Amino acid sequence: MKTLRKIWIPLLLLACLTISLFLLGACAERTDTTIDTVQPTESTNDQTVEPTTETETPDNNNNNQTNDEATEAVTEYVVTVKTDENVTVYVYDTQDYTTTPTQTTSAYARDSETGEIVTDGTGQVNLRLDVADGYVVQSVTVAEEGCYNSVKTPVDTGAENVYRITKITSDLTVTVTVMTVEEAENTNNGYLVTFVTDEHVTVYAYRYQDYTEEPVASDTTYSRNGDYGYTTRTDGQVNFKVVCDEGYVLDDISITGSYKNLKGPADTEQEDTYRVTKIASELTISVTTKAENDENEEEIPEEEQVYTVSFVGEHVRVYVNGEQAESAVAIDKNTGLPTISGEGQVTFVIECDEGYEYEVAVTSGTYKNLKDPDETGTDNTYRITKISSDLVVTITTNEVQE
Repeated sequence: MKTLRKIWIPLLLLACLTISLFLLGACAERTDTTIDTVQPTESTNDQTVEPTTETETPDNNNNNQTNDEATEAVTEYVVTVKTDENVTVYVYDTQDYTTTPTQTTSAYARDSETGEIVTDGTGQVNLRLDVADGYVVQSVTVAEEGCYNSVKTPVDTGAENVYRITKITSDLTVTVTVMTVEEAENTNNGYLVTFVTDEHVTVYAYRYQDYTEEPVASDTTYSRNGDYGYTTRTDGQVNFKVVCDEGYVLDDISITGSYKNLKGPADTEQEDTYRVTKIASELTISVTTKAENDENEEEIPEEEQVYTVSFVGEHVRVYVNGEQAESAVAIDKNTGLPTISGEGQVTFVIECDEGYEYEVAVTSGTYKNLKDPDETGTDNTYRITKISSDLVVTITTNEVQE
């Protein structure tokens, strides 16, 4: 029995040792597996950055939104006004000048009626320029040519000191310069206007448009501010009176150069007195007469008399009532019938050859207004109002420079 115990006990100890070694080996193998599992965990740790990235994703999205906003800001056309301390700039959101404007030196191009910011090329900016006492506006210029349609002055907007920039298609910089009234009166800043006449007429030039001063007989004058009389290239005009020799009457007034309107006695409310408005270049005004009782002139019955508007220009086509035309007759806007009452008008559409741009001017005759597409509300459509003589419309074209 003792012998068996001696044999069994070592065997038991050996078995325990074997089991221990087995278990130890298993633990070692498990430890190796855990390490193997940790290797992808480094990859997992790489991936665990992703939640951080995902956490930062809104920031990236915000950055994208910021970039989008920046892109949107670029497409929101901004008009910046540069001037000095003698001008205070106010901006209207719409063309309704009865609302309260905002004092600022920058504005967005907006819809003329709703005031919504627009980028479709129809947007405009309406500016009121309040000038300090003793100063006047010398010029309002837009730096980026071709990125807007026109600059409307107070004469066009019908509001004191209010200017409108139309059909804006890019960011713009508007520069407003001023000068003292004394400087304006003593400095020649206007466009030269030359009168060419025959021997039977004399032209007298006024300094102001109220016609209270005695006009001066002259062959030349300069574009002036109608209210204050100083020479200017901004919204300048010329007021003059035509006096024919006895036995002669006015035959025609024709103008070469850039301007907007030739207003006759019906508008100036002065006999034989005319006004040329919005002069934008040097002008030549030709005045011709005819004998009062010209036996060679055939008498035309009044009911057959018409005022004819002729169109002159290259690389363009003119359409009246949907048909291409070289001329048109002034008609009553209500009846559509020809009239020589001085209330007749002509509406026409211009189609220009590709690669060309054009300017429109009435170069001969008497009328009240030449309304452009901004005023007619239709692209490429113009209207001449209150026609009181035959007219010549000259369409000047220039090749677009790439």
